[in-house]
Amino acid sequence: MAFSMLGGANRLHPRNAHQRPHVVVLTGPHLVGAQGIATARHLANQNLHVDVFMADVVKVDDFLQDELKLLNLTTARLSTDTKDLPTSPVDLVIVAMDDDDSLFLRQQSWHKTATKWCSLNMAPILYLCPPDHLGVKPAMDIKWSLCSVLPRSLSSSYGMVYLLNLNFPPKVFKKLGIKYRSPFCSKQFIALHRNQ
Repeated sequence: MAFSMLGGANRLHPRNAHQRPHVVVLTGPHLVGAQGIATARHLANQNLHVDVFMADVVKVDDFLQDELKLLNLTTARLSTDTKDLPTSPVDLVIVAMDDDDSLFLRQQSWHKTATKWCSLNMAPILYLCPPDHLGVKPAMDIKWSLCSVLPRSLSSSYGMVYLLNLNFPPKVFKKLGIKYRSPFCSKQFIALHRNQ
């Protein structure tokens, strides 16, 4: 999805190396943060200029540590201080700082500073797995939100909502008692609706 937001094959063509897209990924100390780091790794492997921010004050779990080890094998630059975030505009910011249990993270100084950086940078924001905190508005201007597996009810402040295909087998939904028929066909992500 990030590739299409950056201009697709035309922008990412090897002969277009002088206009290599610059992406910043902001991560948190949880599964969504690990997904953000994995996203950064995939983007860096496609020859994009990628900066990743993860505060050094957070405890790193095993799954997050594994993703950081893989990230270190790429050209992506990892920083632990918001002062190291780019001062010039970037092409895309991917936010993976929040999960369903992260209301307390929003009170941390690193989270507030990274959020303020997003607002000042003016780049379009792709928000990964928005938290399910009804009534809590994000403190940044989000253009797109990406939900995985099943959609969530989100306010209009989360922008255009997309659903990501994680290719779970149908039996997973059946086991959970969910009547599910895949809407994806041959696509890996689909636009759900424009929030009103």
